[in-house]
Amino acid sequence: MTAILKDFDEDEQNGVWQWFGVTSELLEKAREAVLDVPSTVFLRSGDAVHLACAEEHGFQEIYTNDRHMLKAARHFHLTGVNVLSDNG
Repeated sequence: MTAILKDFDEDEQNGVWQWFGVTSELLEKAREAVLDVPSTVFLRSGDAVHLACAEEHGFQEIYTNDRHMLKAARHFHLTGVNVLSDNG
C-alpha cells in the first residue's frame, strides 16, 4: 500500500491529477440532477457530483467503466466513454 500512495503522491506532484473545488452551487446542481433524471437512470449522489463537476469545468467526455455513470453522463451533456470497451 505504501508504494501505491508513493506513486499517487508522485503523480500529483507531476500534475497528473487535476483537482476541482466543490462549491455550494455545484452541490445544488448535482442535487437537482438527482431529482430530475428519469427514474430509469440509476444516479448515485457521488456520481452526480462527479458528472456535474465535469460539466461545470467544460469537459465533453467522462471516462469510466461504471455502467450507471455511463448511462447518466448524457443528462450532464457529457459523452460517456467506457474505458474497457470503447476504442476512442
